[in-house]
Amino acid sequence: MDYNLYYGVKSNRLLIVSNRAPEFTTAVKNTLPGVFVVRYNYDTSSLDDIISKVDDKMQHRKVKSIAILVHSDETQFYICSTNEKVLNGDSLIDDPGINYFMKSLSDYCHRGSSRLDFFNSRLASSCVRYQLCLALRHLTQCDVGIWPDLMGEEYNGELYFSSADVRPTKTALDGYQRIRTVGKGAFGVATLYRNTNKNNLVVIKQINMLDMTAQERQLALNEAKVLSLLSHPYIISYYGSFEMDGVLMIEMEYADGGTLAEYLIGRNNNLLPERQILEMFLQMSEAIQCIHQRNILHRDLKTTNVFLTKKRQIKLGDFGISKIMTTKLQALTVVGTPYYISPEMCEGKQYDQKSDIWALGCILYEMASLQRTFDASNLPALIHFITKEHFAPIPLCYSLNLKKLVNDLLQKDPLRRPDANYLVETVPDFIDFITDSNWVQESSELESSNDDLLNRSVVYQFSSPTNLTPVQLPFRVQIVQLAVSQTHFVALTSDYSIFTWGEDKHGQLGHGEETPWKNDPQCVVSLLDKHITQVGAGHNFSVFVSSTGLVMTTGDGKYGALGHGDWNSVSRPKLIDFLLKVDVVKISCGNYHLAALTNEGQLYTWGRGNHGQLGLGNLQDCCFPILVNWHLDEKIGSIKCGPECTAVITDCQNVYACGLNKCNKLGLNRPSLFKLKFKEVPFESLFTKVKFLDGLRVTYVCFGECHSAAITAQGHVVIWGSNIYSQRGKLRVSQNKPNLLQLPGYSKAQIIDCGPTYTLIGTDDNAVVFCGTRFSMDTKALTQMTSMFTSEVIAQPKVILGLYATDEQIDKGQLLVLNSLQAVGHNLMITVDTFLRVNS
Repeated sequence: MDYNLYYGVKSNRLLIVSNRAPEFTTAVKNTLPGVFVVRYNYDTSSLDDIISKVDDKMQHRKVKSIAILVHSDETQFYICSTNEKVLNGDSLIDDPGINYFMKSLSDYCHRGSSRLDFFNSRLASSCVRYQLCLALRHLTQCDVGIWPDLMGEEYNGELYFSSADVRPTKTALDGYQRIRTVGKGAFGVATLYRNTNKNNLVVIKQINMLDMTAQERQLALNEAKVLSLLSHPYIISYYGSFEMDGVLMIEMEYADGGTLAEYLIGRNNNLLPERQILEMFLQMSEAIQCIHQRNILHRDLKTTNVFLTKKRQIKLGDFGISKIMTTKLQALTVVGTPYYISPEMCEGKQYDQKSDIWALGCILYEMASLQRTFDASNLPALIHFITKEHFAPIPLCYSLNLKKLVNDLLQKDPLRRPDANYLVETVPDFIDFITDSNWVQESSELESSNDDLLNRSVVYQFSSPTNLTPVQLPFRVQIVQLAVSQTHFVALTSDYSIFTWGEDKHGQLGHGEETPWKNDPQCVVSLLDKHITQVGAGHNFSVFVSSTGLVMTTGDGKYGALGHGDWNSVSRPKLIDFLLKVDVVKISCGNYHLAALTNEGQLYTWGRGNHGQLGLGNLQDCCFPILVNWHLDEKIGSIKCGPECTAVITDCQNVYACGLNKCNKLGLNRPSLFKLKFKEVPFESLFTKVKFLDGLRVTYVCFGECHSAAITAQGHVVIWGSNIYSQRGKLRVSQNKPNLLQLPGYSKAQIIDCGPTYTLIGTDDNAVVFCGTRFSMDTKALTQMTSMFTSEVIAQPKVILGLYATDEQIDKGQLLVLNSLQAVGHNLMITVDTFLRVNS
């Protein structure tokens, strides 16, 4: 019998469909004659049940292609509920059942030209789809396609379905082009769309109402209700809402400048000008006045719910847990984010609009000091600080008016806090006072003035305590971030300008040309309108991240560090297409590789992988970003790349590292049974916990060629690895055990970097501390016929530079602040901020 003849027609296709699949009925009803159809119940079937159904249907027949129709989300396909089986890149490797299931299905295909097709996919990222297709092809030896509807981009759906009956029909989202996910919350996903009819960007919050309790549905619907009542220039605009297949869609305004939280983090400890703080605060106060006048409490004011436009205009949003006060009774339910909740909420007392004012005070404090008002490692401790303790004062450079305003807003007694009406009336006077007193804030205000900047940065090259050479940057700039490598330098300023200088043989400076060396910093003109908020520098390449999470690279593509999917070099910044569907919030560069962290906590790595520094379980180079397989419950908080290594710090303040473990610089050598000896681990290709840092609450880590260092939450410095050049600041230490560095006096570390043979620490009292060995060129060597290099050994931590102001200067608001400190070979790069208050 010819098993390829079935139902009287030739059968070369198989359709496997779950009852939970989107358009299940449409797909089954419009299947072409001769296509084998296997239907199964998602909730009751196991993988073995599905294979058994396929086996019964096929009776040893083989087909040219198989279509799989199941439900999915942005990261994975859901195969069956039994044992919660899902299909994604991780499960193909880690789940033997899924691996065997897909391999078994491929056995029903003819070898050579067979294929697998997944239809109605909701996988959001092209990178996720690409990686899954790649893994499936390798496993099944079939061509693989993942399509967003029943037709497919290449009309592969016509192999299985009647095309006239399954072409996409008009839906509520017609006229909207999906761009990317911009956020996830307790009740839904916020997605950025382009309204093709109006040609503008909007955010649509999608809330699945089917899986919610009645109380959850009420909370979810609350935001649409509150937004519909509000119309204000400083509140996210509400465009409407509609329902589609049990999903509530709330369409609202898109704020293209990110959140206030992201903006403050991007300052990299550079204080905001007081005028800017008060102008932004006034906008927030007017927004709060608007909602309080309508008897609405926001109840979740925080920096992540304050959005910005690119022109830094405030847009207050996220009214999901707001409460409409229908009577004069006060609210009782404790809601909101712990760092911003008021003392009365902590104590379970009744609260009203004054709790929003407290949260507004916490935001104002955070804008002025760039740190939380109250912070603790656990909730009971945090509640104690909020209800019993006083907050630290804001920096000295700010006026008495701003200090008084912060104190008034953060009164423990709600009756003593001002209301929104008072703030709207008073804050403009504070702003006028700053203008009258010549508080100089922005370069745009200096066009007709000879006064100095409030905050100006100077970058120095330090070759000795008596030789500080300033880099010739424009006079009136404020450095937000300085990135350095062995070949070149990249500076990001507060007005989002990028200056580069140094070697440019591979186009790493981004000017569209390749030259041996540029001595003077030049602005990268092509990035002026890109709103860059982060920069990085590796060996012969540069990376730039915009406020919207886009990533661009330029320079040498030899090891794939540019991430463009090839090994070619470019001389102008070019977008990394593989990251277009994600929001990158942090970036870090090694010599030849990079790591990027998204707003959803996903980690991508690419570039050179010869020592396992990409954390992908292999030693291969990769020319495009690959999603790192991260299975731990801990969330990644920060990332750091070093020479041939990568590390992450989690929200639990644990450190995980991978890459070259030379001299145990990653702390991965394994102790023997009795801990008398250690087994050397030359490299590690997967992220592995640095166990001897457990409990130290590490906040920052950096790596040298042979040693590493970290800063703890208490401001202590921990060092491990090689000590051959005394770089660990202590005699007779083991490379397998860390040591605590004793800083001079009572200083605490704020900045740290590892040079090739030394360690640098910047302290909270503006001192630069050095330990180790530093080599320098001897200018008399040629005439005296001696060694070209001299060395200086400092075995104990020593202050080699201090930035101090007199009491008189402090009273005048004239301050010096150590901004950054970086090792470049045996030279140091030091960025200093000056704060000036000039009275007329």
